[in-house]
Amino acid sequence: VASQLADRLESELQKFSAARGKGINGRNDMAKIVKMIRSVLASVDKAAEDLSAGLRRLWRSQFLWGDHGLAMAAQEAGLFQEAVDAFRNCVSLVAMVAPSSEYELKYRMMLTQSLSRWALSAPASNLPSADDLKEALKHAEEAHNRLYGGGGRHFVCRMKKRLEDVYAALRRLQS
Repeated sequence: VASQLADRLESELQKFSAARGKGINGRNDMAKIVKMIRSVLASVDKAAEDLSAGLRRLWRSQFLWGDHGLAMAAQEAGLFQEAVDAFRNCVSLVAMVAPSSEYELKYRMMLTQSLSRWALSAPASNLPSADDLKEALKHAEEAHNRLYGGGGRHFVCRMKKRLEDVYAALRRLQS
């Protein structure tokens, strides 16, 4: 079952990659791809229904790459809330199976960047909260410190380029 679901998921993610490679960034086309990826991930969840809650999360973690693809496709489609939710799921899964790893830091930073893109791209009527962005940034810094040490200054120096959009987003959200 897992390999069949992985094959279906891979097929949908390849469609996303192909569309992005061709420069197709129409929201409707990307939204259709998002819908198909979401459908496969729902099948992944359904396949694990008979497992205990802990085993369901472990089962689901082997499909984390699908959530990553869903988040990327959702961002391309302008579905920022869905992208953020998918990155939150990535963070939750990776924190369970690989805590304090470079993967946890990666997905925490991707969540932070996704919230920032949402804040910088969406109309004022549909923005994430500044508190959500601050919390995501705080957790990314904590993951960095667990992995590399060095405290806040080290985090800021190391992530300087990535943090520029975060700071711009915070300025917009707090104005």
